Amino acid sequence: TGDDAGRVKCWEMNEKMPGEDWTLRWNQEHKGRIVAIQRGGGDSVLTAALDGRIIAWDAETGEFVFNIPNHKVWLGSMCLSEEQDLLVTDGRD
Repeated sequence: TGDDAGRVKCWEMNEKMPGEDWTLRWNQEHKGRIVAIQRGGGDSVLTAALDGRIIAWDAETGEFVFNIPNHKVWLGSMCLSEEQDLLVTDGRD
């Protein structure tokens, strides 16, 4: 999940009670509102925020993997191709 404060949280579902009981696996932060989250290539989670950055996090641990900066005004959304070899973003720059 992501919120207006830039917090990113990864939750783990309880297998005995699917959809009813969730445990926080990890949390991290951007410096702006989260606008998009999706599963990345390999074992990563991609987050995009109004701080103009896309960050890849390790899905298991939440550790920082890499950063894609350079949206100067704002970042609106992102989409990773099915082959996971092309990432498309939009923004006002």
